[in-house]
Amino acid sequence: MTKEELHGMLNAICEKWKYKIEEIANDTFRLDVAIKMKDDTWRYQYVYAWLRMQGEEQFVYMNSRVGQYDQRLDLYKLLIESGFCRYSAVTILPDTKDGRNVESLCVSASPHSKIVNQEKLDLPIYDVAFDADYLEQMIYVGDNH
Repeated sequence: MTKEELHGMLNAICEKWKYKIEEIANDTFRLDVAIKMKDDTWRYQYVYAWLRMQGEEQFVYMNSRVGQYDQRLDLYKLLIESGFCRYSAVTILPDTKDGRNVESLCVSASPHSKIVNQEKLDLPIYDVAFDADYLEQMIYVGDNH
């Protein structure tokens, strides 16, 4: 898969659901995913997507920040709530905040580029966004990403 092919699929998904998309540094795309709540309000969550080689294999990596990792987080609650992820997993990734190195709690997915088509990319994008937004609300009681 090429960056242009990924961009084309992401654009089609964004047009379908009226998400915003922009290309940011290092061939990474940022989608502003809209999530409709039960009370008919909307919340938004950034999902970052890019291509990555791992050995000879290529994957579409995507993630969304939940918040900054802190050892005081209730990991039991986090593990219980993250059990509802369908296409994604909760991870801790290196990050930067205000120019310093930190670790961020993220929801991530990485489907193999050989199996990815528009439909198989659409579902994990929404899952990553929804799960990150949900965990952010449950753990950090707010909407920052």
